[in-house]
Amino acid sequence: MKSNLDHLPDRQQDELAAITGHLLRGFEAAVAGGTQPWRRGAKIYKIILFGS
Repeated sequence: MKSNLDHLPDRQQDELAAITGHLLRGFEAAVAGGTQPWRRGAKIYKIILFGS
C-alpha cells in the first residue's frame, strides 16, 4: 500500500487535495456545535483512498 500521492499526476493530486479539504471542513462544521466532550475532541486520524 502506498502512503503518498507522488506517483499520481498533478491533476489527480489537486483533486484529492480539494476533496480532502472538503471532508475536513465538513467534519469541523459537524463537530463545532457539539456539546458532549467526545464530540468536541473528535479528530480525523486517517483518510484512506480505496479503489482503482
